Amino acid sequence: MGKKSQRKIKAVTMRKLCLLLVLCGCGYTISTVKNIESLQLVPFENRVKITTHSQNYSQTQVYPVGLEDKITKFLKKEILTKTNLKLVQDSQVLLKGYIKDFKRYPLTYTESEDVDQYRIICVCRITLTDKDKVILDKNVTEDFVFCVRGENSISFKEAETIIAERIAEKITEVLRYTW
Repeated sequence: MGKKSQRKIKAVTMRKLCLLLVLCGCGYTISTVKNIESLQLVPFENRVKITTHSQNYSQTQVYPVGLEDKITKFLKKEILTKTNLKLVQDSQVLLKGYIKDFKRYPLTYTESEDVDQYRIICVCRITLTDKDKVILDKNVTEDFVFCVRGENSISFKEAETIIAERIAEKITEVLRYTW
């Protein structure tokens, strides 16, 4: 077989592959729950126990004020932009969630023993129900490492906003792949 016929075979194969990709669809589409077109997003709750103490003194239990509102806001945006679901106020399908745990760990220190980086870990519990029938009941965990000193430093509030966005993205992914 000559080089010319090998090039023809490659060209035909590439055209078939391109046609297959076009027919299969290259767009970003999301499937939704079978027979579910809408759901009600119940505002997240903050159930972090502020009186809990850890035996590990390097970790600190933190009560993230207002984080539940940020998660609800970002989750609403994620559902509306990345699924085919409609959010309504009176659906029999409910998505509920709460912040179960939120911890802050010092990760690195400066030479003067001040904290340079922290890791925060947020654990949320989500429940999806349809007429009191549980479709999904799962923990969703996200962590984030950030600097509090130097050029790339951010505040704790900024870090909480980032983790709220990431949790919302992760919950949306869990919902998509559950269906």
